Amino acid sequence: MSEPKKKTYPDYRVLFTGHSLGGALASLASTMFAHHNPSIGDRIHLITYGQPRVGNYEYAMTHSQLVPNSWRIVHKYDLVGAFLRLFFDSYGCRQI
Repeated sequence: MSEPKKKTYPDYRVLFTGHSLGGALASLASTMFAHHNPSIGDRIHLITYGQPRVGNYEYAMTHSQLVPNSWRIVHKYDLVGAFLRLFFDSYGCRQI
């Protein structure tokens, strides 16, 4: 964000969101954005719906540190999520 805009909107937030594959891309984009803009890490938010898991354990830990305001919402009986759970453990997120 340009300096004049930062002065006009000092409390701005950046929200990444997406559904399914778009959620996976939003997760990757939010991590890259947070990596390149560490001074605003607490103002970066991610909300995804039906997102398949992205990355490995190292990515999940890095993402959790860079984008602590993350929500991955998946229906308990979502076929994509259920199928992938057969092959991968859950890490880096809290399941509700």
